[in-house]
Amino acid sequence: MSSSISRSLPIEQLRKLQFLLGESTGTETLYPPESGPVSFKAFVSGSWETCERFIKIDFYGDIPGYGVETFTALLTYSESKQCYRMWAFASSQEEPLHMTGNFHGGSLVFVGDPTVMVWGMQRLRYTFTPQDGGGVELLGERWEPDGYAKYCSVVFRPE
Repeated sequence: MSSSISRSLPIEQLRKLQFLLGESTGTETLYPPESGPVSFKAFVSGSWETCERFIKIDFYGDIPGYGVETFTALLTYSESKQCYRMWAFASSQEEPLHMTGNFHGGSLVFVGDPTVMVWGMQRLRYTFTPQDGGGVELLGERWEPDGYAKYCSVVFRPE
C-alpha cells in the first residue's frame, strides 16, 4: 500500500482481507429453494484494485439448469461504519447486492441488504473462512423465518 493516500487507508483492516487474493477453483453446490442441490465448477480471482482501497473478486460458474453466472465484487473497510462492506454486481441481478460484515473468530461474516434475486426477494449471509494451506471456504445462506438456510457452499483452492 504505497499510494500517497495510504496514511488515510485502514491498512490493518484491509490486510485482513489478503486471504481472498489469488486465483482459485472449487466445486460449488447451489441449494435453490424448492429444488435439489446443483453442483458445478466455480472459478474466482481476487486482486487489489490499483488504489489498494478495495479487493476485487471476479467469479465465473456455468450452473446446470441455470446457465452462466458471473459477478464482480468489491470489498473494503469503512472506518466511519466500523465494518467491512461488499458490493456484488451479478449477471443474474439487475441491482448490486450490498453487504456489511466483520470478523467473528477466524471467519469474515457478511449480511446483505434484502435484494431481488431469481428466486424473489432474499436476504443473504456469506461466511468466508481461510483454509490451512491457502484457499477459502465460502458458505452462503438465505434468511428464512426459522433462521438461515444453506444457499451455496464451496471450498476454493489455489490453482
